[in-house]
Amino acid sequence: MLKACGKCGRIHDSKFKCTPPQRYKCDKKIASFRNSQAWKNKAKEIKNRDKHMCIVCLNGLEGTLIKYNCQGLSVHHIISLTSDFEKRFDNDNLITLCRYHHEQAEKGVIKVEALRALIEGGE
Repeated sequence: MLKACGKCGRIHDSKFKCTPPQRYKCDKKIASFRNSQAWKNKAKEIKNRDKHMCIVCLNGLEGTLIKYNCQGLSVHHIISLTSDFEKRFDNDNLITLCRYHHEQAEKGVIKVEALRALIEGGE
């Protein structure tokens, strides 16, 4: 019997023991940060800076369907928290993305350089 895996999001046989990739594992420091009021305030600030729109969609990159996309937004760390935790509040390391583009950025489909260019061009 197949079921959706709560660890990796894929479909597995119900008896399969999943070991998710390292990027899905979250250490306590990062988990604590993501739940902090300081992060919630910073994410709100970045969404305001980006006019509550996905910046990748706005610039028509990487599979954009709607230019003015304000659905399913989140704030993405261009340099991940696991790579450099010290950049967690840096405005030039944060960008508002829709769910699709956030997933593409996490997978590396949208390159760090492209995201940085969008931030530098918008300020």
